[in-house]
Amino acid sequence: MRMSRFSSVLLLCVAVVFVSLIFLSQTVSAQPVPYLGLFIDETHSLHYVMLSTPLVPFEVFSWVYPSENGMVCAEFDIVYPEYLVMSGHTDNPEALIPIVPDPDGVTVCFGECRTDWVWLRSFNFLPTSTGGMDFIRIVPHPISGVVQAATCHEGNPYETFVLMNYFCINDPACPIANESASWGAIKTMYED
Repeated sequence: MRMSRFSSVLLLCVAVVFVSLIFLSQTVSAQPVPYLGLFIDETHSLHYVMLSTPLVPFEVFSWVYPSENGMVCAEFDIVYPEYLVMSGHTDNPEALIPIVPDPDGVTVCFGECRTDWVWLRSFNFLPTSTGGMDFIRIVPHPISGVVQAATCHEGNPYETFVLMNYFCINDPACPIANESASWGAIKTMYED
């Protein structure tokens, strides 16, 4: 039985769509929830620092991996040991300058929807001693009381961040995942 020209074109179109869907399902890696973590590098892979000498500054970046809903704003705060002095911070140059400065906590917004890894703010620290093993942690924003992302959907509804890690001090073997993010969930974000 011979196929009509229409049937063969239709079959070809279905095959192209099927192959495209397979390809897209392997390359799109959007997560159902947004992730927030602290890292020392631009590849968001190192989550610790070794303090061998006091008064040697270091920088920690807050990185977001948005959910499948994207992100336009983020709200959180950080806490750190007393022997660290925060000497300043830098917001991502692509972030909008807030109309009202946020003296408490961290609020960073973008003019466009973010759908892939993006750093929000870097924090500059100066250790006054080498300290012991300790952490820099993400905590709820002092005003809103949550760690959240405003999505790209109409009205910018909020989603709660899953915290990826503690930033470890003097402990390179500390686990990357904390109680709100499993290692398996974090590992899948890097598999592309």
